[in-house]
Amino acid sequence: MNNSKRLRSLLLVGGLALSAVMMTAAASGPAIEFDRIHNECVQVPGFEFGAGREWTQCQLEHVAFVVTIGLNDFYVTRYCLGNKPGVCERKVQVLFANRAYRAEATIAHVDSTDGPNEFLDPVAVISPDASQLLVLSTRSQGKVERRYYTWQARRWVPIDAGKWIAEYARQLPAGQRVVQADAPVPVTLVSTVTVSMPGQQKQTREVQLEMIDGELRVAASRGQL
Repeated sequence: MNNSKRLRSLLLVGGLALSAVMMTAAASGPAIEFDRIHNECVQVPGFEFGAGREWTQCQLEHVAFVVTIGLNDFYVTRYCLGNKPGVCERKVQVLFANRAYRAEATIAHVDSTDGPNEFLDPVAVISPDASQLLVLSTRSQGKVERRYYTWQARRWVPIDAGKWIAEYARQLPAGQRVVQADAPVPVTLVSTVTVSMPGQQKQTREVQLEMIDGELRVAASRGQL
């Protein structure tokens, strides 16, 4: 297995892979009255509801403020779609952007997942160089999966949250290699890494990451835990 494929396998072990039940979609559409997103379901492209649609009913489950970037305030809403009262067949999480001084919102990002799964609160991290990181998480059968985005060209762009592993591996002394790396923890951006040592011994370490120019980079490493 070449180095790039081996590092990719570390991401799968470390919990960075996107579940098959999760669908992530960039979305856009017409302006929506800002007050509506706080009080009702609104039609989202690909997840419409009502008579003649895949889902006849929609329930607004959650609304919260996420972060302000420039003149845009971002809010997250969660919908439960189904065909019977109280039965959630599909969960949809929508990020709305509300520009300052305007009473309207636009769709900035959409995620969906099967009803039994659970969306966790989005976490936004602003780095010292003003890079913006958004972490979206889903819990499925007790396992949390995270997706990482940065704000570029007025949209949330997915980033490779495991690119830093190759950078860290290059810093290791000869004979050491990374065998597992966990997804960076939101807010702290710390990853727990397992390193194989000479003599088949293993060490668990913490790697502190930071956002630089829209990428996760190695800031510091702490020794054996």
